Amino acid sequence: LAGVLTRARTLHDEARRALLEEDPVRALEWVLRATDLMYELSPEQVATELIQKARDRWGRIQGDPSYSEKELTRIRRLMYGALEALEVQDYPGAIRRAYYACQLLGAGPL
Repeated sequence: LAGVLTRARTLHDEARRALLEEDPVRALEWVLRATDLMYELSPEQVATELIQKARDRWGRIQGDPSYSEKELTRIRRLMYGALEALEVQDYPGAIRRAYYACQLLGAGPL
């Protein structure tokens, strides 16, 4: 998170510098790059990436006897809840559920 913000800030500074140098094309290029970085931090994008991480890990644990039926049911409910929350644009809810599913699945942070 901090690295993305630092890079976006650097790109923003480059855009300002380009404007001072009267190079609007270059300034726009820097601004668009900064915008792309900031999009990675949007709640929708974070939720989507966490859900995908949980799905990927879910696919790898199928048939793993170390998970109890109770744990598998909980993970499934969290994943479905995350998808439902994403559909209604409840991004904090989607992030929270997908994050917990990832924790139960042993998937590391983004």
